[in-house]
Amino acid sequence: MEEEDSKVNDWIIDKHVLLGKGTFGKVLGCHRQDNENELFCIKIISKFNIALRDDEINKSISNEKNVIQILAQAKEQSENIVKIIELIDKPQYIYIIMELCDHDLLKEFELIKPNWFTIQEQIDIIQQIIKGACFLKDNQLIHRDIKPQNILVKIVTDQDQNKRKIFKIADFGLSRTLENMYQKTNLTLVGSKNYYAPEIYYQIQFSAKCDIYSYGLLFYQIAFQGKLPFDENEGQKEHFDKIKNSNFKCNKIQEKYGDLITDLIEKMVVFSEDNRIGFEELQKHNITKLKLTMDRDSIFFPFCDINTEKDIQAKETRNQKQISENIYKIINIYYRKFLLCQHIRDHLKSKFQPLDQYLKILLILIGWIGFIQIKHAFSLIKQISTDFEGILAQSIQLPLLLQYLKTYREQVQKTEQYQKINQTIQQTYYQFNIILKNEFNALLMQIYQDKNKMILQKYQKNLEQKIQLIKRLETQNINCNILYNELNDLMNIEIYQNKQIFDQKDLDLIKRVENLQKMFQIVDYTIIDVNQIFDPNQN
Repeated sequence: MEEEDSKVNDWIIDKHVLLGKGTFGKVLGCHRQDNENELFCIKIISKFNIALRDDEINKSISNEKNVIQILAQAKEQSENIVKIIELIDKPQYIYIIMELCDHDLLKEFELIKPNWFTIQEQIDIIQQIIKGACFLKDNQLIHRDIKPQNILVKIVTDQDQNKRKIFKIADFGLSRTLENMYQKTNLTLVGSKNYYAPEIYYQIQFSAKCDIYSYGLLFYQIAFQGKLPFDENEGQKEHFDKIKNSNFKCNKIQEKYGDLITDLIEKMVVFSEDNRIGFEELQKHNITKLKLTMDRDSIFFPFCDINTEKDIQAKETRNQKQISENIYKIINIYYRKFLLCQHIRDHLKSKFQPLDQYLKILLILIGWIGFIQIKHAFSLIKQISTDFEGILAQSIQLPLLLQYLKTYREQVQKTEQYQKINQTIQQTYYQFNIILKNEFNALLMQIYQDKNKMILQKYQKNLEQKIQLIKRLETQNINCNILYNELNDLMNIEIYQNKQIFDQKDLDLIKRVENLQKMFQIVDYTIIDVNQIFDPNQN
């Protein structure tokens, strides 16, 4: 099958980087054959998907192709629209290559909870989505499937190392072109039921204003902690009945500019599209004229604002909880990296018995990569600054980081999950250190006993270099990148003549260790899903 191939035209697909999965297919990481440093994502749609009819497949392909052509020919581009690079139509699959984003808005909701966006952040997100929406309108495109999952988030870093989140409208498989955006037309019932405009639900003629309604619900979620103005399980029928007879009213937002947000939503979530604002009014709404600034203090608070004394007190309380959650997540990331290494070691140990010198060195290197992760986590718990990971220590001033760790330590006794992971890290730190020392001593003994064997003679210099490095690890702090490089070098040694001992599963598992640092840098902890590193429930 085509999907089993890791290469499509000039694109290399990374099957281990699963970015998303749904009814229409899945999204994986990819890169150009001649440039593995610039990463993209690829959506793979099976033409034999039982959830889709042939006419739906053909329409989706045609729509995507049409949108690509329209957006490519647009005189001006928008950063708030996901850039589609290429569509590849094969007999069994459709491949859509797009710019790589970090996650979607639904995931953003999950990441920020139990806290929520400040009013400035809410306005910034709404303004960005409005820009993208109006760009589609200017190019006669109606989306028809606006929802949090189709708003992607891309985190970019400017030349001053400040991070900024760009919100981008994505997924144009259900999009249509309309010459007259406000002329009512008989269009197919598509989209997601909890974001349907009433006219779509009742299957009557509708125009591009159906998107306005969906954007209104989306803005409501941004303002009200991800909730919709109705029970999501029951759907919109009762909600439609209410707003048909009386205008929809938001709960009041007490903060400054809150009235602008609610005013906009109330003009968008309107039963009759004739009474709903259009894209011109949306673009001219007072909320779009606000110019707000947001400070970027550190990797812990990419967005923050302080106004009144009341704001300061509320922010301080929120920040203490946020700091503790952030430290916990960083510790958990380190721990998941260790679990991955240990899982791979256990797999190789159970498969290859007895272990020769090469395999023992390989296992010890993977073990040390895992132990360094535990060591970093242990250093945060115990505040041993000399053992902090370099990239983390460089991203924030040490006194501030130590203050954050103090805040976390104060919360540990109040939070069971903090206590549990702290205990696990400390036990693992001491126990695994002993395990590695015993394994290394056993390796040295085996080398002494097998010193005349060909495996040592032929690769003596290379293996001895690895052994010397392992000796240094016991007394020195060595950058883990060196170990990743040594592991890669070890895997490239053709130690067994005319014999390939590793199958594809083994190679894929070891490759996951080699890619740990590249795929899950700790400064990106806010967007890392720890289960993508290692999920104990699925391994």
